[in-house]
Amino acid sequence: MVRLYGIVIAKKNGEKIQKICEEIDVSSFGFFQRNSVGEFVKFTHTVVLERTPLNDRKSVKQDAYMAHSYVGPDGLSACCIADEEYPKRPAFVMLGKVVEDFAAAHPNWKTINSVEFGLKEILARWQDPKSADSIMKVQNELDETKQIVSETLEKILDRGQKLDDLVSRSNELSEQSKAFYKTAKKTNSWCCSIM
Repeated sequence: MVRLYGIVIAKKNGEKIQKICEEIDVSSFGFFQRNSVGEFVKFTHTVVLERTPLNDRKSVKQDAYMAHSYVGPDGLSACCIADEEYPKRPAFVMLGKVVEDFAAAHPNWKTINSVEFGLKEILARWQDPKSADSIMKVQNELDETKQIVSETLEKILDRGQKLDDLVSRSNELSEQSKAFYKTAKKTNSWCCSIM
């Protein structure tokens, strides 16, 4: 199942990062797993962002999870943890948009140590990448249209075969009706000549 587990916004100074805000959703895990998964997500956010150079994007796979990170040229960065089925492109679109929106909302982000930014809503909105990402939405609509066109063509071809069958049957019927007419004419001529 396609799922996002966490997202973080941080600022990067050299090799170290400082988290500004972070949201984690481990509700899909069992009660006893949630704490350890939450710690894994927080740790992975930190490690992946520390290893992502300035002005770069990176995806790192760990077991059944993918960490996608984006570090801007000025050090403002974001990272998300998803399952391995979550597509890369929407993850990077989301991270780029989050960094851009955060920088617009907080132009003095370099002096902020912690702030609330609505990452919970962002995490919820991007759970389904097909509905959140406009290009994936268009691709999904194209796939659906392609399927409909394919089914329509199959029906047309099927109808074409049925029409061919009807034409051949009508030809057979026409031949039979001609034979019946000739037989009827002979029979009528024989019947009428006896009287």
